[in-house]
Amino acid sequence: MKKRFTDCDIWEKDWVLDLPNEYLLLWYYVLSKCDHAGVFKVNLRSFCLLRGVKVSHDRALELFNMDKDRIRVLAPDRWFIEDFIVFQYGEILNRRNRVHDSICQCLERSGVNLDSIRGLKEVIESSKRDQNGVTHAPKDKVQDKDKDKDKEKEIAVQQAVDAIRKAYPRTPSKPDEERAIRKALQIIDADQLIRKVQQYAACVRREALTARSEGWKFVPHLATWLNKQRWENTPDEWTASLRAGKFVVENIEDEDPRMRPKKGLPEPAGDWAEVLRMLYPTADPRFFDDWGRIAREGHEKVQRAVIQAMEQRGRRAG
Repeated sequence: MKKRFTDCDIWEKDWVLDLPNEYLLLWYYVLSKCDHAGVFKVNLRSFCLLRGVKVSHDRALELFNMDKDRIRVLAPDRWFIEDFIVFQYGEILNRRNRVHDSICQCLERSGVNLDSIRGLKEVIESSKRDQNGVTHAPKDKVQDKDKDKDKEKEIAVQQAVDAIRKAYPRTPSKPDEERAIRKALQIIDADQLIRKVQQYAACVRREALTARSEGWKFVPHLATWLNKQRWENTPDEWTASLRAGKFVVENIEDEDPRMRPKKGLPEPAGDWAEVLRMLYPTADPRFFDDWGRIAREGHEKVQRAVIQAMEQRGRRAG
């Protein structure tokens, strides 16, 4: 819906008070139906049918231009409202403004010389236009540069997200991984975080080859690793945690419902840690206490692994 300024003092002007009712109504009709440049396509027949009155082209121009020129006849079917531009847009038109530029183009197409518009003091010409004919003001150029910078930044962030997910030693699965990566990138530089993830992946692969413990099988989800800021740990701390199975304790229930504690399995004689020391005499000492605690808490997979190892050891001894 078009909206325009209106003159609240118009009812104090003699020329308006002298207008017959049908021509007063026609004046407001012209103001409402003209385009944004003040050019009115004359169609008095439509107005007469709409309001049930009779008006004439010549009589309308005579009344409207009674004491000064208010309507300029551009063609038999085109009128231009002389004071429309200054009243609606001010005394200066800036062609760097897209609305003002559109007004100027409309007037030029209608054959109106901008210098002939009453009350218009200046028309600021636009800067050079681009190949699409779009005029860019300095402010627009700054906004475009900011948009380009934001776009480049987003591309860089997305590339970092993809690189981190690819480097991490676990298949992506959680939907909040990308959110966790973006959150981490606000704390640590992208290149540095990628290097940390690659170093951690190397630790996991090394543990998988040595097979000194099964801790490498329970690598936490990438979102968990990032939210706990594991990149701050050293490679030795990563290796020790993998060997001790600490990640299993922290994430086992969240990552695999089948690994939740189950009771009722037969326990071997003696303490679980002592049993593990017997089975793996060359393992890291921290391995025994942590995995022994996990077995005591009733994690089924750990218990079954220990029992199976004991049975195999017994068969070899037999």
